[in-house]
Amino acid sequence: MDTLYTGHNLIRLQRVDSTNNYAAKLIQANKWADGTVIVAEEQLAGRGRNRKDWLSEPGKNLTCSFMFKVFSLPAKHAFVLNAAASLAVCDALLKFAPALNVRIKWPNDVFIDDQKVAGLLIESQIRGAFVESAIVGIGLNVNQTAFEFPRAGSIALATGQACDKDVLLTLLCSALEQNMLRLKSSPQHLMSRYNEFLYALRSERTFLIRGEEVAARLLSVRNDGMARFDIRGSVYSCELDDVIWRW
Repeated sequence: MDTLYTGHNLIRLQRVDSTNNYAAKLIQANKWADGTVIVAEEQLAGRGRNRKDWLSEPGKNLTCSFMFKVFSLPAKHAFVLNAAASLAVCDALLKFAPALNVRIKWPNDVFIDDQKVAGLLIESQIRGAFVESAIVGIGLNVNQTAFEFPRAGSIALATGQACDKDVLLTLLCSALEQNMLRLKSSPQHLMSRYNEFLYALRSERTFLIRGEEVAARLLSVRNDGMARFDIRGSVYSCELDDVIWRW
């Protein structure tokens, strides 16, 4: 592994309820090293944001969790972790296949064109006013080609060929490590890049915002995770729970 520390402690599991759950137990037992990675061939209870199920065909995709120690990030800016991790997935995919049209759908789904290929679940451990450690769970659709979800896709579908999961894992380890280091030195640079990668940026889309269906343009996302929308010529700042994408 061509990294300073990420992936040096690599735990491979055939089957687990959730790699994030496995990582949380390691943290609780204080038996882990910075940059530990847990990879499972099959997750029985994979989770996405808001406790939604993450469904993945066994053996076809990357279902993994990365464990990091984070000492200098204010808890009120914990969203920058989402930016760092989402960008790392984009960076890894572009290293693997530079022609892909990779975007981040706020807050942390990764799309190729109009298809979702990855979802992230970040669980932070807070001490006082700072993030002490974080579990970065990533589900990346690699070689699966049939999905129940209509907007789901995979790298294999996007590139037209089967992909080496271990190569992608190595790229993810490198990209995540680089962004975790940037998180400590230049978080605003990460947020700037995150905004550049936003899906549907400044294009008019339909959203349900605070219970009202409106045509709006996503303008940017702040480091506290709130998004700015242009709605009928006025700018509004919205929390994630205020907004539902309409398709």
